[in-house]
Amino acid sequence: SVFVVPSFWGLVNSAWNLCSVGKRQSPVNIETSHMIFDPFLTPLRLNTGGRKVSHVISDVCTATVSVR
Repeated sequence: SVFVVPSFWGLVNSAWNLCSVGKRQSPVNIETSHMIFDPFLTPLRLNTGGRKVSHVISDVCTATVSVR
């Protein structure tokens, strides 16, 4: 059987290895062919719990934010 919990996903795919060691990460499969543009969407807001963002990496498929 497959356990659909974050701690197991890191074993399914090496690209998801942070799911085995991190907290609250989960892979999300966004199928762009099903996306609909919404001109009324507000910008993405990130709640860091008062910690400062130390590093941001963004490309077409992924956004990674590090906080300190």
